[in-house]
Amino acid sequence: IGASYRTEVLSDVNFSFAFDGVYTERYDIQSDVATSAIQCAGRFGTLCNINPIPKWKHLAGVTLGYHEFSLLTRWRFIGAISEDAGTDIIVKRISPQSYFDMTASIAVNKMFDFNLGVTNLTDKDPPVVGGTAGGTAFNSGNTFPNVYDSLGRTYFVGVSAKF
Repeated sequence: IGASYRTEVLSDVNFSFAFDGVYTERYDIQSDVATSAIQCAGRFGTLCNINPIPKWKHLAGVTLGYHEFSLLTRWRFIGAISEDAGTDIIVKRISPQSYFDMTASIAVNKMFDFNLGVTNLTDKDPPVVGGTAGGTAFNSGNTFPNVYDSLGRTYFVGVSAKF
């Protein structure tokens, strides 16, 4: 589901909101025709091909703009997941995770935009599940780096050109 809204608050100030969410009601995995399908939405582990499949995740952002300048605050949310029946590790459940990012942008002229920002503003650590939840090929650093922010706080600078 997605929604966005933009309005001008004052003659020089604008405000926008954007939301994109995904709800996975069912995610069935069947290894072969002789076995029954396994429901993996909201689960992770051996039977569900290791990777976490949260039932709910979303990305929400609020932008405040003034003339050529804008400031974006973004919230990345990943819902709770539990291990599947084929996995037995210390962490049976990973609680919901939230990450916050900020980006400042300025339109230098009609052709170039300059931006800088920070991801994982609060430097939140990823959930640690242990090294036996899939081995290093799937589970680097005792977490799931393809789902959770394993780098911590990072900074970026960029330039966009319009032709």
